[in-house]
Amino acid sequence: AAAQAEVAAGAATTAGTAAGGGGQAAGALQPAAPLCLTHPPMQRLASGERLRVGYMSSDFGDHPLSHLMSSVFGLHDRQRVEVTCYALSPSDGSRWRTRIEGEVEHCLDVSCWSSAAIARHMSAASRLHALVDLNGFTRGARTEVLALRPAPLQISYMFPASMGAAFIPHIVAD
Repeated sequence: AAAQAEVAAGAATTAGTAAGGGGQAAGALQPAAPLCLTHPPMQRLASGERLRVGYMSSDFGDHPLSHLMSSVFGLHDRQRVEVTCYALSPSDGSRWRTRIEGEVEHCLDVSCWSSAAIARHMSAASRLHALVDLNGFTRGARTEVLALRPAPLQISYMFPASMGAAFIPHIVAD
């Protein structure tokens, strides 16, 4: 909620009279600078530190994506990997959603969060090393979260083609 309030407050900034006139009245609202999160350079994990991986999808429920990925989430070695799922849609109450929620350490329903709030949480609270987008350009996707670059490594998976976006430079394909 705090992140959402911060984003809302920063959505517009008040500008004074521009140098040289510029035709803008004092106090006119101007768009805020675009949000792009920064990260420290990639480096080896510290001894005992786990890799933090996030999966983002609107299809954590009774959907073919969950059917195909059903065992993947639980196969991560919890001694070495911390998994967070970011659900872009509310729970449908299905056994598929329940299974995913039970197989990961964190499953967050972010369906009502702004894209900026999701990205900030991924970057600051979860401190993700890698973010895996499971939607691609499909219904319910929140590609704008990836455009904010919430993780140093951003990967497209389960979408059958490149996203064609510089902010998703990696794809897992077979």
